Amino acid sequence: ARVARACKNVVSLSEAKGVHAQLVGGGLDRELFAGNNLVSMYGKCGGLEHARWVFDNMPSRDVVSWNAMVSAYVRNGCEVEGLRIYRQMLLEGFIPDNITFVTVLNCCNSPAAIGVGKLIHACIVGRGLESDGGVGIAVVNMYTKCGSMEDAVRVFNGLCKSNVVLWNVIIAGYVRHGLIKEAFRVFNEAQLKGIVPDKVTLVTILNACSADTSCATLTEGRLIHARIVERGFEKDVIAGNAIVSMYGKCRSVMDACRVFSKMPVRNVISWTAMITVHLQHGHTKEALRLFWQMQLEGVMPNAITLASILIACPTPEALAEGRLIHAYIIQRGYELDLFVCNAIINMYGKC
Repeated sequence: ARVARACKNVVSLSEAKGVHAQLVGGGLDRELFAGNNLVSMYGKCGGLEHARWVFDNMPSRDVVSWNAMVSAYVRNGCEVEGLRIYRQMLLEGFIPDNITFVTVLNCCNSPAAIGVGKLIHACIVGRGLESDGGVGIAVVNMYTKCGSMEDAVRVFNGLCKSNVVLWNVIIAGYVRHGLIKEAFRVFNEAQLKGIVPDKVTLVTILNACSADTSCATLTEGRLIHARIVERGFEKDVIAGNAIVSMYGKCRSVMDACRVFSKMPVRNVISWTAMITVHLQHGHTKEALRLFWQMQLEGVMPNAITLASILIACPTPEALAEGRLIHAYIIQRGYELDLFVCNAIINMYGKC
């Protein structure tokens, strides 16, 4: 229990190495349970090479060991390696469990991976695990990310629909593919079936409003905003960001400003969203004011913020401001970021 607790509480790679050293010193690192926890811990801390070294040097492995290694690759964006480990697991005679399938399906998140995703789905059906709540949701999610809403809906329709997470996944799939009317239809159907929307549901359907900027959608957006307030989610930073973005894209700048000003916590996404709203409506001076104000409030711009704010310098008159931002970008070390670099070139071209 102490080993699991120590590994779970680690938040940095240096801490992870310290815990590992303690286990080695106590002679516990060769234990199966300790090895599994070390692989998982390193995966969470971004120490993929360390996770793989521990995994490769384990005297024995069980299905938990393989799950931990697949999860480490998925968590760090190495989906191809995750699939390779899964294949190796099968070749070595290990039987995947429901956690294996949920984890490895996350490796299939683009149209190019749909073939592999279907093979894994076939294995799941063969094992009789599709009706497992978490596995079924993962299959639906995989198909939406791989671009096959037809397959996603087919699996969705065959599952028990009492789980709000399942509804969230199918709604998000429709939004991802620009099928806004279908997203609203499923959102309404869920409520008719007694599903209570959670924060994720409401934020997801707000994104649908952002994708369709008609007056009718603005009305829907206001109703969903009211639901968020009613459920007590309005102080949540993720919900707040989605509301600001929705109002901005639906051309209601005043509403976006009002929500932004009342947010108790504003992160870099909040500020970038508000800056983007002003830029979308040609309010370049206000966008620049917010850019400098966010830093005064201790929030540092990221690459998206920097690339966005350069749009506020589109004329020769704004060249001085553009050069100032360019100098700031160099100071922050973002000049080699491709997204930011293209924005700088575009800014100078327009000036």
